[in-house]
Amino acid sequence: MDYDNLFNISWALLICSSLLCFFGVIVSFKYYGGDCRTEPRAFNYLMRSVCWVWIASIVAVFVFGLLALGKNS
Repeated sequence: MDYDNLFNISWALLICSSLLCFFGVIVSFKYYGGDCRTEPRAFNYLMRSVCWVWIASIVAVFVFGLLALGKNS
């Protein structure tokens, strides 16, 4: 299995989800004052999903990075 490509894909996913999390925090504080009770349910669900993708991509970067290093050594 080509762990180098999986590592690169998970790294790109981490960067994209980090940007989406940052954008969501800005929108949350700009339009809703940082109060999650006043946010629409769809926005709250979307941001929760983006944060779970962010957490999963951190784990994937770590795992595929170790596997790629193990394969190359």
